[in-house]
Amino acid sequence: MNDNIESPAVWQVDGENRQSTGWRDSIITADQAPGEATRIQDGIQCSLKLQREVRALREELKKAQADALRYQGLHARVVAATRQLENDHAAETHRLRAEIGQFLVRHRVYKVLSEHYALAALRFSAKTLAEHRDRVLQHVLFHKRKGRPLSEIGAGEVISKLL
Repeated sequence: MNDNIESPAVWQVDGENRQSTGWRDSIITADQAPGEATRIQDGIQCSLKLQREVRALREELKKAQADALRYQGLHARVVAATRQLENDHAAETHRLRAEIGQFLVRHRVYKVLSEHYALAALRFSAKTLAEHRDRVLQHVLFHKRKGRPLSEIGAGEVISKLL
């Protein structure tokens, strides 16, 4: 019978230990719970703060990308306008050089004619001047096409053609 008596007593002591250990674990856990809750709350606040910062950075990135696109479009328009100005400038330069060439030829024609008339001391009419001008122009253009400088063409070459 001793065995039966000892046995329940051992179980009772063991059961009491289990119950007291369970309550102690619950109390310890309850004591630690506010600290854990505070730590979790701090983590959530930090996470929310980081999310706000990420949103703000995304907004700044969107603004920067919009500015980059705007400046890229502006740059493209400026480059196109610059190229157009370069083309216009080249065309205008070509036109002005052609006009200068024509003016130089006309100048030479009139200079040769004035030298001829000064040497010949002739009175001339407008019709005669126009005929002589056309002949001298043909002569000057002919020599210009051959590559001869205009300054070398003088009245002496033209006198025989005008008389």
